[in-house]
Amino acid sequence: MQQLGVIFALLCAVAWAFWGVFGKLSTNHGVPPTTLAFLSSCASFVVIVGTYAWQRFPTAPTAAGMSYALMSGVCGAVGMLFFSMAIKRG
Repeated sequence: MQQLGVIFALLCAVAWAFWGVFGKLSTNHGVPPTTLAFLSSCASFVVIVGTYAWQRFPTAPTAAGMSYALMSGVCGAVGMLFFSMAIKRG
């Protein structure tokens, strides 16, 4: 079971690498950082909803768990925006 975790971590690294490459390519073609962050968020939303439905809508976790998930999302969105601004400038 631990090997599966390593495989998922490697797939995550590959996906994030391509996320960065495609983000840089989009800014090289005139896409503003805020638009890049918005479109990336929209694509993420589609993937998340699809995955959630595929799992047959699991039950919601505790209120504390939901709060941490929301904070994680906010931090991720802010990080994505800063990343978009960074690749635009270099």
